[in-house]
Order: sequence, then C-alpha cells, then structure tokens
Amino acid sequence: MRATVLTDATLKKQAGRFVWLSIDTEELKNAAFLDRYPFEAVPTFEVIDAKTEKVAYTWIGAVDVAELVRRFD
Repeated sequence: MRATVLTDATLKKQAGRFVWLSIDTEELKNAAFLDRYPFEAVPTFEVIDAKTEKVAYTWIGAVDVAELVRRFD
C-alpha cells in the first residue's frame, strides 16, 4: 500500500489535507501510539483529527487509489 497507493500522483491534491503516517505495529517504540489508537487488523487506515486528536474515520483493509480518493471526498 505504501509503495503503490500512497505514492500515486493522484493523491497530491490531498497534500494540504492529510499527512501520511505509517506505524510499524511490531516496534516497541510505537506502543504508546498503539495504546491510544488501537487497531483490529493490518492494514488499518485512520483519519485522526489534528484538533481533537480523535479518530474521525477508520477503515480496515486495502484500498486502491480511486477508492481512497472517494473516501477522502
């Protein structure tokens, strides 16, 4: 996903709205983040509101670029 979908030029128009963050769920250094934002499966995509620090939207599973754009809209 990171190598094929999130690098697609189609997503450049979202650059001002979203920041891509990839969390390695097996790294101990990420435990605090995972405690605050637990996940059910990999991949899990979450939109976290920067103002409230709450999850505004979650989806589980892979998506292609077209589906990701639809979800962002």
